[in-house]
Amino acid sequence: MAFDQTLTMAPHHRLYLYRSPRSPATSSDLPRSSSSSSSSSPRLIFTRRSSCGGGGAMAASGAGHRLRRRADAMSQLPSAARRIAHHLNAVVRGDSLASGESDPAVVPSPLFSQRALVSSLDQYREMYRRSIEDPAGFWSEIATQFYWKETWDPEVYAENIDVRKGAVSIEWFKGAKTNICYNAVDRNVEGRDGGKVALYWEGNEPGLDGRLTYSELLDRVCQLANYLKHVGVGKGDAVVIYLPMLMELPIAMLACARIGAVHSVVFAGFSAESLTQRIADCRPKVVLTCNAVQRGSKTIFLKDIVDTALGECAKDGVHVGLCLTYENLSAMKREDTKWQEGRDVWWQ
Repeated sequence: MAFDQTLTMAPHHRLYLYRSPRSPATSSDLPRSSSSSSSSSPRLIFTRRSSCGGGGAMAASGAGHRLRRRADAMSQLPSAARRIAHHLNAVVRGDSLASGESDPAVVPSPLFSQRALVSSLDQYREMYRRSIEDPAGFWSEIATQFYWKETWDPEVYAENIDVRKGAVSIEWFKGAKTNICYNAVDRNVEGRDGGKVALYWEGNEPGLDGRLTYSELLDRVCQLANYLKHVGVGKGDAVVIYLPMLMELPIAMLACARIGAVHSVVFAGFSAESLTQRIADCRPKVVLTCNAVQRGSKTIFLKDIVDTALGECAKDGVHVGLCLTYENLSAMKREDTKWQEGRDVWWQ
């Protein structure tokens, strides 16, 4: 299955950019790395040893032995998760419950069931049965609910798991083309659900929250997608997204999917060294980040981490021409953000 990204966006969707009036960053502006002394905290040291059977075994020394003995002892305890999984599987299959076992199922109200896509457990069981017995027919019907620029040919699903008939292969939606962003956002707006809430966001502090409707989300996604196209990002180009849990994170992912760019989401808790490795690996045209984020009472200066990573990448010949930075006002003001003219651009 291929993803076609030739969507036309409304001309009024614009991304308003403000360049910082700050002067170019000097070496003193860049974050300095501090050397840390060796820690005296307990460590687990694992060594690998081979066995005659060709397998591997992990032997722990010191506190590792005690930890492993504790883990082994805990594994012998009854597993509540295992019991719950067994119970749910029995309910789905329609099996009778074991003697003395109660059914903790919560039955929804008739009104809720009437409005639900799957209105009863019997309907779910029938859908499950068909998905196993006729996967091609079942998923073909599900797929027709979504937008496809080109449909699959000839079937939605095909497999060969018999090596006597050739190479093992499993294929889904062969020859089909779609756009994930259109299915996730545009389709809901065109279906008159534009006023419904698409995203809820909860911040670091009580009362710090937000929401976006599908229509608002579409506007924000198109703004960013148009700008990325304007600066030369196209199909197959990489974009690194180094953002915390802000609404701008899914917006950035959807914008990349909309124009065919390949987004690489890097966890915002990773260090400059880890970010450097990922930037050097995919060689993105753009890095998206924010100036800072508040985690509890601590402020994490993400833009400083990006500056360090981009500096290290440049030493190895990997140059990123644009760092698009979102101003996270709940953590830091833009006038306090370190800046490099010619490379850094404010997102909003």
